[in-house]
Amino acid sequence: RPPRLVDGADPALAQMMRRILPMCSAHAVLRRYRSSRSRYEFGQVAHALSSAVGTFLDRCEGSVGDLEDRLLEGQLTMQELWASVRSDARTLEVLRSITEEVE
Repeated sequence: RPPRLVDGADPALAQMMRRILPMCSAHAVLRRYRSSRSRYEFGQVAHALSSAVGTFLDRCEGSVGDLEDRLLEGQLTMQELWASVRSDARTLEVLRSITEEVE
């Protein structure tokens, strides 16, 4: 379901948020999968997938920390934010799809 934004929002900002918010949702799904399937009792494949998802998310979270630093310094625009995270957008959606399928 696409995010609902405030009526009258700047169209460019609204479009950018429609791109970024699904990434946040996918991150939450993947973090939940990671915490629930990381034990061996779910099998070696689930454990390996959980570990790989965790490694990817840790890298993403490190990148977000770097972006936060730039934001706090006043050196980050929405366009720069999107340019920095768009390469991970597809990976997040693919991993979300995989984890939802195997769960």
